[in-house]
Amino acid sequence: MNSRLIDGARYAFVWKLASMCLGAIGVGAAVVFVPPATVLMIFLVVAGVVGSVHLSVALGVETLSRTLAAEVVKWAVRAGLATLAVCGYVASVGLSAFVLVLLVAAASPPAVRRLSQQGFLGGASPATDVTTLSDEELCRLWQRSFSAVRDGQEGARLQSAIEERQRCLDELERRRPEAFARWLDAMPVAAGDPSRYYLAAAEPDPPERD
Repeated sequence: MNSRLIDGARYAFVWKLASMCLGAIGVGAAVVFVPPATVLMIFLVVAGVVGSVHLSVALGVETLSRTLAAEVVKWAVRAGLATLAVCGYVASVGLSAFVLVLLVAAASPPAVRRLSQQGFLGGASPATDVTTLSDEELCRLWQRSFSAVRDGQEGARLQSAIEERQRCLDELERRRPEAFARWLDAMPVAAGDPSRYYLAAAEPDPPERD
């Protein structure tokens, strides 16, 4: 498998699209095979728990903002729908549905990237051209690059991870200096997510009222 494709946005897009299609089928199965009251309860409980945990963790390093609130809601809804999808597959085909869940998880970009870093998929991947990434993709790459340093990579892989983090920092500063300064003023942790500052800075100003 081509490592450039694995780490590229194309693979992530294809995996995300396939996951969304499988998720939609699973949610549909849940609606058909699971009582409506149970469906609603599962969604609300999972979304509530995931949203609360995400918010509490984020507030440990960031202040509450509109961008953070939107991110919490996004992940809460995703978790609720994903759980419903799993329940739908289990209700329709039984416990063998978990094989599909494991396959989807194993094919996810983070899992494939980890296998590539460990040498199971052809060794270290080529350097990512950070200038071609969107703000959100750049922030995600910054977070992912911390894993290679944290997990004790050695030799060329560790050096590659360090250089990738430096490229991310340089591009973050070059792209939006004001957002970069606000992020640093917040004293972020090494794996901190700067996307709240960058995505908020990218939002257009509301039109002025006459």
